[in-house]
Amino acid sequence: MKNNEKAALAVQALEELYPEAVCSLSWGKEEPFRLLVMAILSAQCTDARVNEVSGPLFERFPTPESMAYSEAGALEEAIRPVGLYNSKAKNLRACCKRLVEVYGGVLPSEMEELLTLGGVGRKVANLLRGDIFGLGGIARNRSPNGKAAAGFSAAAWRLFDGKGDGDGDLLFSQQPALRHAVGPGGQDA
Repeated sequence: MKNNEKAALAVQALEELYPEAVCSLSWGKEEPFRLLVMAILSAQCTDARVNEVSGPLFERFPTPESMAYSEAGALEEAIRPVGLYNSKAKNLRACCKRLVEVYGGVLPSEMEELLTLGGVGRKVANLLRGDIFGLGGIARNRSPNGKAAAGFSAAAWRLFDGKGDGDGDLLFSQQPALRHAVGPGGQDA
C-alpha cells in the first residue's frame, strides 16, 4: 500500500470515528477572539478547567482591547486556576495588543499572520483555522504514551504502525502524504 493510500485510510478512519468532531472548548462561536484566548489558556491545562475560568474571564475582559490594556495583576488573577498564569497573561496581552493594533481586532485566517500573535503556535493556529475559518490543518497533540502525535486515536495509530502504541515511526516519516490527504492547509503543528 502506498503512503498516500495509508494517509487516506487514516483520514477516513478518523472521519468514521469522529463524524461530528467538535472542539471541547466552550467558546460559544459568537466571538473568534474567545477561542483564541481559550486555546492559549489550554496549554498544560484541561479544557474543562479552561471552560470554568473563561466565563468570569470574558465578563471581566470581553474584548481584545480590554485584555490588551488590562491592569497589571488583574488578568493574572483571573486566569490563575489554569496554571502558568504569569506567562499566559504576558502572551495574552501581547496577542491582544497585536490583534487590536495590527489587525483592527479581527482575527486573521492566514497561518503566517496567526503565528505573529503572542502565545500562538502551529497547534493553536491550526485549531483556529479549522474551527473558525473551516480551513484544513492538524491540531497536533500527544499520543496516549506521551510521544508526539498528530491528534490521532490509538485506532488511527494502528493504521500507521500496526500496534497502536503511538511510536509513530511511519506517521512522522509520512507526514507529507498525510498533509496531502488532509487537503490544503493540512499542516502539522
